[in-house]
Amino acid sequence: MLTEAEVSYLVRDVEARTGLLALRVHGISPWQLVRFEVSLALQRLSPRRNTLGRTTILGRSLKGAVQIVRGVGRSEYVCKTFDSALRVFDNGKYSDIYFDDILVRKLGGAKISSSDVAGYDEIVANAKLPPVFDDTSIIALSALMGRLVPYCRRHDAFERIAETVQNELGLTCFNAARVRRVFNVFWWRVHLYRMLLRKMGAQLVCIADSGQFALLRAAAELSVPVIEIQHGVCTNIHPNVLPDDISNEARDGLILPHRFAVYGEHSKNALSGTLLEKEGRILTVGASYIDAARDLREKNWKSDGPIVLTVTAQGVATEDLGSLLEEFLARYRADIVLNIKLHPAYDGDEAYFRAKFGGNQRVRIFTGKSEIGTHRLIALSHMHLSISSTCHYDALGIGTPTCILALETHESVLDIQTHDGVVVVHTADELARLVVRRSFPTVPTQVRDHFFQRDYVGNIARMISN
Repeated sequence: MLTEAEVSYLVRDVEARTGLLALRVHGISPWQLVRFEVSLALQRLSPRRNTLGRTTILGRSLKGAVQIVRGVGRSEYVCKTFDSALRVFDNGKYSDIYFDDILVRKLGGAKISSSDVAGYDEIVANAKLPPVFDDTSIIALSALMGRLVPYCRRHDAFERIAETVQNELGLTCFNAARVRRVFNVFWWRVHLYRMLLRKMGAQLVCIADSGQFALLRAAAELSVPVIEIQHGVCTNIHPNVLPDDISNEARDGLILPHRFAVYGEHSKNALSGTLLEKEGRILTVGASYIDAARDLREKNWKSDGPIVLTVTAQGVATEDLGSLLEEFLARYRADIVLNIKLHPAYDGDEAYFRAKFGGNQRVRIFTGKSEIGTHRLIALSHMHLSISSTCHYDALGIGTPTCILALETHESVLDIQTHDGVVVVHTADELARLVVRRSFPTVPTQVRDHFFQRDYVGNIARMISN
């Protein structure tokens, strides 16, 4: 199995030799649209995601249609988010971790959101700031129109991409029809988002996902700048991050945000050698949930008493993770609280963890939809543990030491291991010895600020105003 770095090198080598990035269909790079999908297939990763049912998609699409008929008001700026971002629970309401604080501070904005994972209906109904439009309707309609009424039925670029992926990368199931479908769904999605942005009169768009190519393109066609907020681990080997050695010919038509707002200097440095860096698009802003969790830890965390560990699962290497934790608990018999927090989108492994640990009084399992948020758990823990989660970075920003479990995909976060506050553990025995000795490292202030700049809301509000 290839690592993310190995896949990145392989993909860049192939696209540079074959000119995939220079291919254009009506001014669009179809290769950029499928680059992430191809990279994921090469890693053979298949996170356990709770997919949406047809009833949910239909219901949310009808909701969006009703909102359009009733009228979506005009807004100075628009924030595009997802249901799974409703992770902060307070006074019976759920807040979006990316944009709600900004919308409260900087008036004149509006939020649009789509359903990205099953089981969030009740949470969405109790959103503190409900979105003005459910763009699940755009996603579903464009997927349908791209198949039934394709804008481009045939193009040599589709064939060249498929042949290259099959012959050079060995993905024999990746055919021209697949590339064509992705392009045509994208084309319709751009058309629908462009209509929405024009109707809303947006002068700026904020997004929190690097795969929002259609919305980025729609905004560009209306000369509306886009600020992308960092979501998860994002380095120069991420499949959606393009390198800086692209020719001028290949650069024209590629889709990038006007500004890429990252957590801190560490994230900015991790994007060296990228097109984003070369064109001066990266700014450091922090994260509102880290600002809040820092304050919580400083005021409420105590080092005495039973040890509290929080594990954040990702939907990958689930069985290996479960086995390591099971063996650790067998070796460490003293009082301990082991929190297992499932990913809000990739929590299809809940049944597995409940079957393995449901009867263990020392283990608490929290679903991705739990009212107790991930960052609260991390802030009140002696140490955070994960494989390759963005929560490693979050923990350091909060001030909680983090442990990298050396399982599948952990190589992608090894760039942080030289910082104070980070340990790498290969076995359950090694973890047990660390816990027995209470050998938890400390996270200095300079490390916290290196990973997450302070005052996220103020930083983003100033970017919007400027």
